[in-house]
Amino acid sequence: MYLGSSPSQLDALRQIRRSSYGAAFLAQTPFAQFWLRDLRAHAALALIMARAAAATMSPAALTRRGVSDLASLSMSAVHSLLAEACTRGDFQRNADAGDRRRVMLMPAPDTAAAFAALVREFAIAASGGALHPVVAEEAAHEPQMLALYARFASALVAVRRPGGRLWVQPASLAVMADLMAARRDGVSPDSLRAAAARRGTDPVALDEDLGFAAMAGLAVAATDGRLRLSTEGRRCMLEHLELWRSWSSEARLALATLASPMSTRVA
Repeated sequence: MYLGSSPSQLDALRQIRRSSYGAAFLAQTPFAQFWLRDLRAHAALALIMARAAAATMSPAALTRRGVSDLASLSMSAVHSLLAEACTRGDFQRNADAGDRRRVMLMPAPDTAAAFAALVREFAIAASGGALHPVVAEEAAHEPQMLALYARFASALVAVRRPGGRLWVQPASLAVMADLMAARRDGVSPDSLRAAAARRGTDPVALDEDLGFAAMAGLAVAATDGRLRLSTEGRRCMLEHLELWRSWSSEARLALATLASPMSTRVA
């Protein structure tokens, strides 16, 4: 199955700003608001879901320390996140029949369905829209794809800069993508607010993100008030786009492998 060539930087930027995968992070659903607003929580979820899918394939356990290290969260933050997730009903704790000292986190059906939809949209975006919907749906439940997605989610938070709030908030990344897509002479704050409003971003949060971008030297204002990326801001975005291009290429390779046996069920 042909899944398209490696995306250009422009294509990668478009996928971040306009794809259903990118939009999923800003959806006004309980799942998105809890698990996808901060990419560290997103990484923790991806790691747990990949481990759950691999439960019958490998005896290796995913510990809270492992989640902490890979999702760039403190141990206490991981504990709080998982405790709240169980309180919300997103996961339930089950004792491990083989080792009573261990507790297994099992996703609720709604959590599994919402996460599978996210991975499906990732697969479609990574293929540039060339993936058959049935293949994308089946890939979203394949342990190999879930493991790849967990590594991608961990890579997203691994590249953030110290104190870089913009690297762990998808809404902030969307604003930076808007600045990246604007003309070299910048874009007016009103245009940024209109774009953010279409995504459902809180205006107060947008102003906070723009203020942080300016404070961090990622965005600068011209004398007429138009905003543009600084040299450092553009470099940050280019690094992020390259990360997306690299992992979308990895996803296409995995999808090509998975598509062969699955294609017999597509016809």
